[in-house]
Amino acid sequence: MGKFVKLVTVSGLLKVAAIHVIWAKGSAYPFETREELATTVVGSSDMPDADACHTVAGLAAAGAVIAAAKPRNGFIRFAKKSVAAVLLTRGIAGGRKATEWLGLPTPSQEFLEADTYLYRPLCIILGLGVLSTAHGHNSHGDSEHHKHHGHTHKSRCGSSRGRNQTSRFKD
Repeated sequence: MGKFVKLVTVSGLLKVAAIHVIWAKGSAYPFETREELATTVVGSSDMPDADACHTVAGLAAAGAVIAAAKPRNGFIRFAKKSVAAVLLTRGIAGGRKATEWLGLPTPSQEFLEADTYLYRPLCIILGLGVLSTAHGHNSHGDSEHHKHHGHTHKSRCGSSRGRNQTSRFKD
């Protein structure tokens, strides 16, 4: 399940990055006009300039790379939790608050509706997805931290498994 969540999260962030690059190039996709796009995506009648779109694309792509990375050390886990915190904050606070924090005008009704049904849930799902990658559990439930540091675990039968396991039997 962890690999599936990671795949969905990373691909979702890469799609966010890709659509922002497309918008930076002047496309109105998936709308007919740039004004309709701006009203629904930004909340005003003007689209941000290409630099702003490229910035969001770069941040989303960086988030995807961080989400894809194995949580081998504290720095990577911190980076994952930071990306998750940004996405979750955006999702929980909502677009009205986000536009206020960015010093943008009061958003349009179209934006607020899209925010309720698409942007906020997407940010929460992606944020939780990134957060789930910070713990580094593999398909057997072992933590990457424990495997890396050679910790052993006792099963119900009392046997241990891990890097420090020794055999009682002589060859």
